[in-house]
Order: sequence, then C-alpha cells, then structure tokens
Amino acid sequence: MLAEQCGFSEGVLRLKPLLDVLGKKLSQYPAMWSLYQVVESMPILEARKELKRNERMRLDLERESKEAELSEQIKQELHQLLSEIEQFKQELK
Repeated sequence: MLAEQCGFSEGVLRLKPLLDVLGKKLSQYPAMWSLYQVVESMPILEARKELKRNERMRLDLERESKEAELSEQIKQELHQLLSEIEQFKQELK
C-alpha cells in the first residue's frame, strides 16, 4: 500500500487474513480496521459487474471518501506494522 502497488481498500482486504495467520488482528490498527469494515461486504469481480451503474458509483464514492478520510492515519499504521514485522523477524533469529 505504501508503494502504491494496490489501493488502501484492496490492501486491507488482503492484509486481514495474513495478520490472522500471525495471530494479530487488523482491529489493532483503528484506521485500517475502519476502512475494512466499510469495504468487507462490498461486491467484487463478477458481483460488482452485475451492479447497476449508479449503485457501483455510490459504492465507489463511499469507499473513496473513506480512503481519503483515513489515508494519513493508514500510512502511519502501515509504518507501525512494518516496524512490528521487523521486530518479529529479529526475534526469529
């Protein structure tokens, strides 16, 4: 997400199961958790394509406005998470 290889919404959707495997919770990161709660139930892929145009636009607006609202906090939380991952790696050595 920090390298802009994916957006914040896609990032939190991908990050949650990875953190679950490590025994961490996305809910420990309030901004990312808040965005996740907004996007987790939004349709993707074929289900998204089947939506009416105005519904798709409404969901996009909701998602994009939440991303914009939380972007700085999410960036801070990502730096925190990367630091915690580095610590974890050091403990494994």
